[in-house]
Amino acid sequence: MRLNVKLVISLVLSCWIFTASANSAVVGRIENFDGNVAPFEREMADGPAIIIPTAYTIIRGQKLLVTVGFLTELQAGDMIVVNDPKHSLLVKFADNSKETVMAKNSPYIVVSKGAVPSLWGNFKDWATQLTQRHQDEVTAVSISTKGGSNQSPIMPLLEVKTEKSAKVLVAGKRALYLTWKKGRADYQLTLKQGDQTLFTQSVKERDFQLPELSFTPGDYQWSLSDSEARQVEYSFTVVDRLPSYPKELSDDSLASLSAAARLTLQAMWLAEQEQGRWSLEAYQRVAEIAKEYHFAEVLRQVLERGN
Repeated sequence: MRLNVKLVISLVLSCWIFTASANSAVVGRIENFDGNVAPFEREMADGPAIIIPTAYTIIRGQKLLVTVGFLTELQAGDMIVVNDPKHSLLVKFADNSKETVMAKNSPYIVVSKGAVPSLWGNFKDWATQLTQRHQDEVTAVSISTKGGSNQSPIMPLLEVKTEKSAKVLVAGKRALYLTWKKGRADYQLTLKQGDQTLFTQSVKERDFQLPELSFTPGDYQWSLSDSEARQVEYSFTVVDRLPSYPKELSDDSLASLSAAARLTLQAMWLAEQEQGRWSLEAYQRVAEIAKEYHFAEVLRQVLERGN
């Protein structure tokens, strides 16, 4: 019998949603992990498909099995087992201490260091979305997502569906992160504000961080060309301030989270505002921390694909 991967993942994430909202004292949260959280089937070129087991198991009490997810809430006495030595899991407690659980120090028993205030509202949906995106990346066959050297370069991050969804950034002195697909190196990047050229440089890679530039409110234009003289142009607008976060996403409301988890949740909300207008700004915020925080990297990859 073949494994119904989508059904299994759906059931696993449903289990996670249920157990994360259990009516018991929450003493910690899972803030980071990089292994798979649901069994899946992987086709093999030289043999039958194999089942890849979950990298983690959490046991609560005698019977309840808690599935790992982004910001899963933990209770005192929960037992965490890391099944795969290549992966680990990070727990943050009420006193701001953290514990990295690996195969070599598991099973790990969660102890109370005080109660963690509840976050749930829309967070459950957002956390589930990021968990699913993470699992999609884990189960995907590794392929190049930036190939297509015989095609014109494109920047999905800056593409718009309507004029009203033109991308926006917040004014200030900052070093922008950019990424694109396709085309053939070398690439020529040029940034203008009206007739004034603010930056131009030849680059070989498809990911690039600009030096710090001062952005004042107004319209800006990007030009990107490749070695085959194929060129694309994009525009974006710089504005004075961010939209106001809802109260539940304020720094005070999210004080029990690490700065990285807080920024990731805020960026996820930001990317969804005004038909995606703020996705470029959201990308900047997670790109800065993506190397150190896995779920910022998950969101960064989603945004760079333009979805």
